[in-house]
Amino acid sequence: MINLKLIRRSGFSKEKVAKLLDKNSKCEDTIFLFPEYAFERKFGNQEITDFLQGIHLNNGGHVFCSVYILETKEEVEGRIEEYVKVCGGDRSWLDNPLMRHFFTPRYSNFGYLVSRDGRGNIVSPYKKHISTTFDSFNIPSRSSLVKIRTKGSDERIGIEYDENTDHSKELVSFPNVLIDGKTLLEFRVCADIECSSENNPDVVLVSAHNLFNVKERTNKSLKNKPLIVNDSGGFFPPLAYVNDDDYRTRWGASKIFYENGIDVKLLR
Repeated sequence: MINLKLIRRSGFSKEKVAKLLDKNSKCEDTIFLFPEYAFERKFGNQEITDFLQGIHLNNGGHVFCSVYILETKEEVEGRIEEYVKVCGGDRSWLDNPLMRHFFTPRYSNFGYLVSRDGRGNIVSPYKKHISTTFDSFNIPSRSSLVKIRTKGSDERIGIEYDENTDHSKELVSFPNVLIDGKTLLEFRVCADIECSSENNPDVVLVSAHNLFNVKERTNKSLKNKPLIVNDSGGFFPPLAYVNDDDYRTRWGASKIFYENGIDVKLLR
């Protein structure tokens, strides 16, 4: 039996995440699925890697969460060089102060899978493939705090679905784990459910925030694969899909997945 725990809140500090995992890691083979925007702030790559390598998990435990990561100096240089190449510029462009002014480091949304084995915590990141409205809020490096609302408004907005754009033709290598040698679980962030996968997962677990049209988004990409979406937005409870049927209540989701070897519980 796979023990899946859905953390329903978002916006944690590192200290609170560590405390939550330490308190609830009572048995082996437990999977913690955070919603999108698990953390209240953004990080540098090394800082979050060091933190995730040090969190407490029992053997066989896994954590999946999304994190905004700041570009490295080398990545910024790569963007500048690509721009110069496309525009037909020369080496003198690279030293232009104006170029440096416009190409400042920016944040990107990453999904992080942390898996515990006998060697310690193994950290596997992947860059979110489909950017959304909330990602555009958080790209600039002016603030290290994660933003999920428009300025001066408490209104929550959802991730709209563009039915004219087919992302199912895009093949992505998503992080995954094999449970008991037979059940392949795959992890994705939000709108990336529209993409196809290099894996052939048995179940897809998703961290999301205000994600609309889940069934429509997955018609081509997942083709009725069992799916659990942990959405931290005000619109939805956890969503579960099996054989194109949806189960919006905790009881409904828990019952259908328990029959398929997954024990789903909520942590508030």
